[in-house]
Amino acid sequence: MERKPRIISVDRTLDPGIDYERASADLRRYLPLKVFTLAWFAAAFYVGAYALAALWLKWWPYTTLDIDSNGAVQLAVSCTGGAMLGATAFSFLAFYWAVGPQSGSSPRYQYDPNWTFWHVARPFAGAVLGIAVYGVLRFVIGAMGAVTYDSTAAASYFTIGFLAGFASTQLFGWLETMLVRAFGVGGR
Repeated sequence: MERKPRIISVDRTLDPGIDYERASADLRRYLPLKVFTLAWFAAAFYVGAYALAALWLKWWPYTTLDIDSNGAVQLAVSCTGGAMLGATAFSFLAFYWAVGPQSGSSPRYQYDPNWTFWHVARPFAGAVLGIAVYGVLRFVIGAMGAVTYDSTAAASYFTIGFLAGFASTQLFGWLETMLVRAFGVGGR
């Protein structure tokens, strides 16, 4: 019995709202810079994920920093690594929106190479923000006298750090609003 090939019908009509020639040219434009930025995201994600995995799986490679017995450092690494991963995820999302699907009806899909520094610096800024969030959490929770160093606390610090890193733009906007209200200076 001879087998008949299965024919799949695919609608190959092009979206009239998209200028495919322009989209192709835009993709090739600044291609080395875009590839570098993607490699940078991969490296930043790897560093954050490695630090968290080494912490949680207890194979921290640096013996001079005895992290297994120091709960405060474990929480700091959890919060900092989470914020770094959150900032990297947000920056990757912004990069995708800049180089992703091109649409003539939406001007936000324009890649600007001047934003490369923002994409590169964002994971580091997220890590610094994670350290600051850790300090605030330690101050607030320490003032209540309820500091614990178990895996639930580490996961909580990671989650709060991730959210702070992912939403750092909104967090800094809120902080600026609070400073303007408190001191009446600054603002935009």
